[in-house]
Amino acid sequence: MKNIAKTACALILALALSVAVACAVGCGEKDANENGGYVLTVTVAEGGTAEGAGEYSPGDGVSLSAHPAEGYTFKGWYEDEKLLSASSGYGFVMPARDMNVTAVFEKEGALDPFVTHERNGVITITDVKDKSRTRLTVPDEVSGIAFGAFSGCTFLEHLTVPFIGGGTDSAPGGSHFGYIFGADGNGNSNGRYVPLSLRSVTVTGKAEITARAFAGCAAIESVEFLSGGDADIGADVFNGCAALKEISLPDGTETVGSRAFYECSELRKITLPPSLTAIGENAFDGCVKLVEIYDLCPVFITPGSADNGGIAANALAVHDSADAESNISVTEDGYAIYADDADGEYYLLGNDDPDIEEAILPDYINGNRYAVWESAFEGRFYLQKVKVGSGAEIGKRAFAQCSTLKTAEIAEGVTTIGEEAFTHGYLLGSVTLPDSLRSVGAGAFSYCSSLVSADLPDGITELGDGVFEACFDLTEAHIPTGISALPANTFSACNALEEIVIPINITSIGKNALGAAMNHIPEKIFYEGSEDDWSRVTVESGNDGAADALYFYSKNEPSGSGRYWKYENGVPAVWE
Repeated sequence: MKNIAKTACALILALALSVAVACAVGCGEKDANENGGYVLTVTVAEGGTAEGAGEYSPGDGVSLSAHPAEGYTFKGWYEDEKLLSASSGYGFVMPARDMNVTAVFEKEGALDPFVTHERNGVITITDVKDKSRTRLTVPDEVSGIAFGAFSGCTFLEHLTVPFIGGGTDSAPGGSHFGYIFGADGNGNSNGRYVPLSLRSVTVTGKAEITARAFAGCAAIESVEFLSGGDADIGADVFNGCAALKEISLPDGTETVGSRAFYECSELRKITLPPSLTAIGENAFDGCVKLVEIYDLCPVFITPGSADNGGIAANALAVHDSADAESNISVTEDGYAIYADDADGEYYLLGNDDPDIEEAILPDYINGNRYAVWESAFEGRFYLQKVKVGSGAEIGKRAFAQCSTLKTAEIAEGVTTIGEEAFTHGYLLGSVTLPDSLRSVGAGAFSYCSSLVSADLPDGITELGDGVFEACFDLTEAHIPTGISALPANTFSACNALEEIVIPINITSIGKNALGAAMNHIPEKIFYEGSEDDWSRVTVESGNDGAADALYFYSKNEPSGSGRYWKYENGVPAVWE
């Protein structure tokens, strides 16, 4: 009986516990979904975005993050009306229930991001509260910005200001853009202080653009003037702004100073206001991509002319109306394209990604062949691979100074490689050259010190000077049969080149063509003609050691003494 009683008690206790658990689940918490987890819903109020919603198991760690839009600040995370956290990054442990959390943002006061000083109704910004901001807008009510007030804003991407420099009545030396970032002097040090993250600037008030105002701001891509400007744009105002892509000069501008846009190598488009009457000397020197001009002023602009500071030296289109449709567009992959179907002109100007690692160029533009523009990718430090499409032609210095470029694949169909196209590609070890190639410009692969082999197709009829100059690791090279002259410095300083075959069609050898500029001549020079044939070849200075290394072709074993060679399986071999 005792055992029966114990069993009955155990059953009753188990039943009671089951009821208690069921009540706890049914009455206190919501059942988990089919996967055993609970749903965290994140609702976003106006003014920003938030991340972290999803399905979680009880006990999981949850991380929420909120991102206010421009002009808003983050107020807090709320569940119903309860504040969970005022931190934009909020972490907690998921409970055994569904949750609905709201990220609340509030409109920011115009002066909230700044530390300000007010005296006699004059507001001056002295500092920025949050140096991690990516966008900042200085309201028009601000009259001054203290020296270095924006220093340390290393994440800033866009800045809107009512004036350039320290203020409307700033002290001498404070009228350059970099003043607010701590750049002293007259703008000479802008580039050392303006953060490289800054891509665009908007000036809302009437702009006084003094000499060197933006000089050296190498990362800024656009500057917009909303309220016009003074009569003059000073000398060197945008000198060295290598990333500047397009600009409209402010209404009211009468003159552009000398060297104003010097070496703005990415500038593609400019609008000249009706007020403009004069452009200074060398104002646009180095603007190799300035192909489109909106000429609304009385200054007569002629494409290809060096007049007016060289503004139209590389121009393809000069529009006389602000409403004219631009011929420049940018693809989803960031490639800037100039396409003029009416005139049949098509060019690839470059890519908007300064950190591009692979440049995969199209076969055609609008179904048409095109040219890779001069200096299109020059100096791209991160570029490691290039593939040039079949309908392209490679322009002058198109990939020059790409010091980390390792491979270049040039598709069949390409006929032209321009001057210095790949010069100073120090890591370029592999180049694929198509049989379609007909012209290779001077210095095309010069100073590509890692290049090991260069098989120039026989179809080449034009070969410039110094194509492989200073290719120190070059061990193999093929001279095309389509040329009659080996140009000067072709293999100058190619100190690893031990053997070379000179086709019989070569009638002249230019100065230092075989490498003697660095006291190096290949140990064996295989000439495809006879000794008599060689006597008719003109050999210029700098090839003095060639005669001692020369071997003449003999298909059959020669009977006389001398240095002769033959082909064995397509490879030169000396007759012993």
